[in-house]
Amino acid sequence: MSGISKLKGFKYPPVFPIVYYNGEENWTADKSFASRIALSDVFLSYIPNFNYHLVSAADYENEELISKNDALSLIMIVNKIKETGALNDLILPKEYLDSWSEKSPTDVLDVLEKVIAVLLRKQNFPEDEIQDFLSLIKERRMSDLFEGFRGINVIEERKNGEEIKLIKQISKKILKGMSAEEIAETFEEPLDYVKEIYDIAVKYAPGYDADEIYHELVQSRNNAEAGK
Repeated sequence: MSGISKLKGFKYPPVFPIVYYNGEENWTADKSFASRIALSDVFLSYIPNFNYHLVSAADYENEELISKNDALSLIMIVNKIKETGALNDLILPKEYLDSWSEKSPTDVLDVLEKVIAVLLRKQNFPEDEIQDFLSLIKERRMSDLFEGFRGINVIEERKNGEEIKLIKQISKKILKGMSAEEIAETFEEPLDYVKEIYDIAVKYAPGYDADEIYHELVQSRNNAEAGK
């Protein structure tokens, strides 16, 4: 109601501070805000004095989170995963995923996108494949998302991601005018391997699209294998 804050009896609504923690070690920091402020004993009268509520993801089993069937439970489940290999083994009920897809607000979907993207990028997944997974979240297709995770060949995907990373590094060196021999020495990689990438990458100057270079590299290898 307009002007209500001017009334003598008006009180502000309560603020409930929460710290969400998804680390593996036990939380040891003091939960009092004032204790974290320098010279708090001197300026205590002027410092907000409250405790925060700690929510540690490690304290909740997946079954318990699934039973809550709320907007944050899936984010907490995914946040507990430290490497993509665990995504293969993560089995979630279809009805839970469908319910989550239907009920979750857009801002929660945005958070899940960020969590998934960080997890996959840490494992050097190709960016185009990351975007494919994120599009499933945008389209609220959670069942398809996690079904796709179970089809991941983690070792192969990691290897591909690392090669794309090397392609980007080699491309930067080409821009600086370095030869294949100099680049091989810099990265301590076999010359024939670097030259394989180098000969394809130079055709993509000056943009050096790493994904396009990688796809041509794979195609070249497949053609060579078929010609044997």
